[in-house]
Amino acid sequence: MNRIVKIFIVVFASVVAMLGACRAADLGVANFTFNAAHREMPVQALVWYPASTGRFAESVGGDAVFQGVKAFRNAKPAGAKHRLVIISHGAGGNAANLGWISSRLVDAGFVVVGLNHPGSTSGDSTPETNIEMWKRPQDMTALLNAIAASPGMQNLIDTSDVTVLGFSLGGYAALAIGGAQVSAIAIAKYCDDNPLGQDCVWYNSGNAYIKGHVDLHKIDASQFDASYTDARVKHIVAVDPAAAQAFQVASLAAINVPTLLINLGSPGDVPLGINASNIAKFIPHATLANVEGANHFTFLGVCKFYGWIALAFDGDDPICTEVGNRSRVEMHDEIAAIILAFLKPPLLN
Repeated sequence: MNRIVKIFIVVFASVVAMLGACRAADLGVANFTFNAAHREMPVQALVWYPASTGRFAESVGGDAVFQGVKAFRNAKPAGAKHRLVIISHGAGGNAANLGWISSRLVDAGFVVVGLNHPGSTSGDSTPETNIEMWKRPQDMTALLNAIAASPGMQNLIDTSDVTVLGFSLGGYAALAIGGAQVSAIAIAKYCDDNPLGQDCVWYNSGNAYIKGHVDLHKIDASQFDASYTDARVKHIVAVDPAAAQAFQVASLAAINVPTLLINLGSPGDVPLGINASNIAKFIPHATLANVEGANHFTFLGVCKFYGWIALAFDGDDPICTEVGNRSRVEMHDEIAAIILAFLKPPLLN
């Protein structure tokens, strides 16, 4: 980003912080479950929304590793209808862990629905189920259909201006529902040429805890390469989008809604498989931003001190380790400011 944009983001971040400090409503959270024809089980989601004062706050998304976000379960919604942001987590993630960005969006006047994609969430993520990435944009479309069929959700949500926000594999999903298509041939060739790429290693053998194997030359191309566009989507935000090397250029050029692409880290430090600069140059209305000092795991929730130690001794992915001297909270504030500046939230219009 140039200096003027950076100054704007810093100023915008202070406005976002003031919004949180002067919150006009509490943060409400509720479960929402819906059926999807392409799934064998119901899809679970979390709805984050501005709420009237609740009675009992709980920590949502907190566990042995991550800090949670305080929210009031099933509190009465506040205000009229709110613009919708759908959030798609990364492989092995979950909706609750992204409460840090969901709460900031709610502070700015949005309602957020975070999806838990079956076969790709914490505890059920495998190489074999993650490669079926086309099911993610289908989950989003099924969610929008379920919202339209639910009087309670219709009273809460204005679906005339839908934003999709995705991280990693969720970043692919956000682009896919906006019109982007990937190529099974391209992703197989990429891993042939880059067998030690983190994503390629995962598809080939899983990790120390989850074993699996995907032959990328045998992907169901009829589904992998297909279009999953939903015209109800008006804004796209993709953070470190997975399969960046496999998008079909013609489909990127046909995306006709404002698109924000964010990479976590300096331009020269972003791995090819999630490098959004290779996507941004083909999308007519794309904005590209880099968050200096961040890494791919910065988008996850804030880690507890003892969680960081446990992961270090356990030898798991360095999901709590930052590469610079900036705190994850500070970088979360910057990421939120970039996204909110792009979306022009209701409270700042």
